[in-house]
Amino acid sequence: MIRRVFIMVILLTVITSVDVLAGSKDRKDKKDNPLLLRKSITAIKTDTPPVIDARLDDEAWLSADIADKFVQYSPFSGSPSKYRTEVRVLYDNSAIYIGAMMYDPYPDSIYTELGERDSDYNLNADQFTIDICPYNDGINGATFKVSVSGVQSDRPPKKEYSFRHMGNTWDAVWESKTAIVGNGWIAEIRIPYSALRFPKDKVQTWGINFWREVRRNREQSSWNYVDRGIGTSFNHLGEMKQIKDIKPPLRLSFTPYVSGYIEQNPDYKAVGLTYNGGLDLKYGISESFTLDATLVPDFGQVQSDDQVLNLSPYEVRYNEKRPFFMEGTELFNKGNVFYSRRVGSRPKAYYDVYKDIEATEEVRLNPMESSLINATKVSGRTKSGLGIGVFNAVTNSMYATVEDTETGETRQVMTDPLTNYNMIILDQSLKNNSYISLFNTNVWRNAVNDKNFYTANVSGTEFNIQNNSRLYSISGQLAVSQKYYKDIDNDFGHAFQLRGGKTGGAFRLEYELEALSDNYDHNDMGYMRRNNELQNQVNVSYNIYQPFWKILSARNSISYRHTMLYTPRVFTGSEFNLNSNVTFKNHLTFFL
Repeated sequence: MIRRVFIMVILLTVITSVDVLAGSKDRKDKKDNPLLLRKSITAIKTDTPPVIDARLDDEAWLSADIADKFVQYSPFSGSPSKYRTEVRVLYDNSAIYIGAMMYDPYPDSIYTELGERDSDYNLNADQFTIDICPYNDGINGATFKVSVSGVQSDRPPKKEYSFRHMGNTWDAVWESKTAIVGNGWIAEIRIPYSALRFPKDKVQTWGINFWREVRRNREQSSWNYVDRGIGTSFNHLGEMKQIKDIKPPLRLSFTPYVSGYIEQNPDYKAVGLTYNGGLDLKYGISESFTLDATLVPDFGQVQSDDQVLNLSPYEVRYNEKRPFFMEGTELFNKGNVFYSRRVGSRPKAYYDVYKDIEATEEVRLNPMESSLINATKVSGRTKSGLGIGVFNAVTNSMYATVEDTETGETRQVMTDPLTNYNMIILDQSLKNNSYISLFNTNVWRNAVNDKNFYTANVSGTEFNIQNNSRLYSISGQLAVSQKYYKDIDNDFGHAFQLRGGKTGGAFRLEYELEALSDNYDHNDMGYMRRNNELQNQVNVSYNIYQPFWKILSARNSISYRHTMLYTPRVFTGSEFNLNSNVTFKNHLTFFL
C-alpha cells in the first residue's frame, strides 16, 4: 500500500511539472504587471488629532495622503473595484488615525446587521478592515475591522502554515466611529500605540493594507492587490512611509481584586465563608517585549464551559476563556504542545480518590480544579525577527477530604501536588514569510512516587520554508517527549511531521508524512488525541478564483491517506476523500 502512495506522488509530481511549465509564461508576464507593484502611502504627523466622530471634517485630514484605486479580491480578482474608496492616514505621539470614505450610490441598500465583538465572519454587513504590520515583515502585526453598524473585530495575523493554529482570542483597546451619509458611509478609527508593538527607529516604514466589503453583492476589495492563490493577506501588504519620531508608550497597568464566596453544603448546617485577593500586572519591558503576570488569580467571573455529551474516546478540547491565557499567547501556539487549559485543570488523581477509599469512607470534599498561585509570561520579537516567549505558572497542592462514616475521623488525600509549568519558545522569522522555531515545555511535580505524579518534558522544532514566489513550500515538526518517574522506568517518545509540495496557485499538490511513536505524549502541557500512528497522505486540489459561466468560485480537492500503527507496523486503514465547494453567482454554495 505504501508503494502505491509513492507511485501516486510521482505521477502527481509529473502533473505539477506540466502545470509549472504551462504557467511559466504567465509568471514571466507578471513581472510587468502593475498589480504586483507594492503601493505606498505617506503618513502625515499632526499636532491636532482629529475627533473620532465619523465626519472627516477636521482640518488635519486635508493634508493627509490618500489611498484609493482599490482592487477586487473577489469575485473578479485583480479587476478594479466597482465602488470608490478613499483612505487617509495621520499619526501623532500617541496613536495612528485612519479615515475612510466608502462611496456607494445606494446608501439605503447598505447592509447594517449588528453582532457581538469579533463576529465579523458571520456578520451580514458592510465592513472596513486594516491589516497593519509595524515591522514590515509580513508576519507580525494585527488586523482591525469595523462594520458599518460599529461592530469591532480584531486579531493577530493568521499564519497559514502553523500547525493547527488556535483561533482568535485577542482583544485590543481601540476607538472607532461609523456613519452612513448621503453618498456612502464613513469609518473613522484611532489605534493607540499601546495596541501595537513597533521598533524605536527614528524613521519607520510599516506594512499596511486596507479592505472593503460590500455585502449585498459580496465584493471584497483591497488597496494593495492580494493574490488569492498565494499565502495570506499579510503576504501582500502595501507600505506606510515616513513615520518619524514616535516612541512606544509606557505600557504599565495594575488590576488588584478582592472576591468573596459563601458556600453551604446541604449535609451540614455550617456556612463556609472564603475570600481571595490578588493582582494582575502588565508591563512593557521594551518596545517589543511585554511582561504579563497574575498573582493568586480568581477566574470566578469567567464564563463556564458548555456541557458536552462526549461519546467519543477522545478528550473534549475546550476554548480558553481566562483573560490572562487569552492575550499575547500567539508565540506559545508553535508546535501545538501548549494547551493553556492544562494549567489549573482537574487534579490528576481526582477520580482515583473514589476508587481507593474504604467501604466505610465517603469523600466529603474533592476540588475539581487546581488552585493557581501565580502565572507569568514574557513575549516579544527583536528587530532581527527573533521571537522569544517564556511562560511559567505554579499551581498549589490539592487534597480531597475523606471521612470515615463510623468513627467520624477525616483524612487528607493528595490529588495533585505543587506543580510548576514552564515553556520557552524561540521563533526566527526568515525571508518569504518563512520561519523556524525551537520550543520546550516542562511540567515538574513535587510529589512522592506515584503513577500520576512525574516530571514531563517535551522539546522540539518546527519550520516552514517558502520559495520567492510562495508557490512551493516545505514544512515540518520534530518533537521528543520524556517522562521521569522516581521508582519506575522513565518513558521516552518521539514524533515528526513533514509536509511539502506546491502550496500556492490554483493547482496544488502536497505530500504529508506524520509519525507518532507508541509512547510519545505531550498531554501534560499540550493536547493530543492519539499516538502510535504512522500516516502518509497525498492532497491534490484545484481552485477556481475567476468567475466563469454561472460559477463565482470553486475549491476542489482529492486526498488519499494510508494509516498504520507505529508499533507494531500493522495496517489500520486507508481513506480516499473527494471534496468540492462551488459558489454560484447568485451566492448559493454547493458542497460535496
